[in-house]
Amino acid sequence: SSGINAEWPLRPGVQSCRKVLSRERNPPIDEVIDSGLLPHLVQFLSFEDNPGLQFESCWALTNIASGSSKQTKSVVECGAVPHFIKLLSSPHLNVCEQAVWALGNVAGDGSTYRDHVINSGIIPPLIKLVNPDVSMSFLRNISWTLSNLCRNKEPPPAMDVITSLLPTICALLNFGDKHVLSDACWALSYITDASNDRIQVVIRSGIVKKLVELLAHPEVLVVTPSLRAIGNIVTGNDEQTQCVINHGALQHFPKLLWHKKEKSTDCDSALIPLL
Repeated sequence: SSGINAEWPLRPGVQSCRKVLSRERNPPIDEVIDSGLLPHLVQFLSFEDNPGLQFESCWALTNIASGSSKQTKSVVECGAVPHFIKLLSSPHLNVCEQAVWALGNVAGDGSTYRDHVINSGIIPPLIKLVNPDVSMSFLRNISWTLSNLCRNKEPPPAMDVITSLLPTICALLNFGDKHVLSDACWALSYITDASNDRIQVVIRSGIVKKLVELLAHPEVLVVTPSLRAIGNIVTGNDEQTQCVINHGALQHFPKLLWHKKEKSTDCDSALIPLL
């Protein structure tokens, strides 16, 4: 269309910007911010007739948002978050996936921006993306962003946010990929690192049995967060501790205490409330 042709010359310039920002060593994030490019990159996110430009702009903004808190703030203050959320419904999967990554970077910065992303409406379109047809690399990205929506304690996410996310987090534990399992377990560890009412919500979801089973997973990447979540649950009341015992957690602890890669403090913290 004429729209694509009119905007097409912009893409190489934005792509060059993105490539410079993708450098492993000392990407010039502050220079790009100081140049005044950010409002233009945010504007390009709305160019629906040019998905290539949307993708490159989203990728560049993702790299900026992955920097310091001050750099993340510059992306948020340019109004990028609502655009990222709209792109979660893009028919172009590469654009959609890049938006998930960008939002994960913003949400991971701390509770303020986590809540900003949540209040901007990320949850419905994000959980809609979890389906059997999604690629594993995309699912890893989604599970990481979901875990960042549960992260940070001062304050923790609102209870209605937790109840909205829990069914999807539990569903992710049925996928076999170690990275997806790890992020889902980290999400549960963040949720349970709080008051007993939040621990109870996790118990009611029926996921404790699966968490206990994951203590026998061959990958420490999975064992560590599942053990952390279980350790948090047993710091709750007697009934919550008993729930973990009833699902056979104790049989896993002798092996975990001798696990060469597992931090002994994680296992100790789970065991102490049981003694």
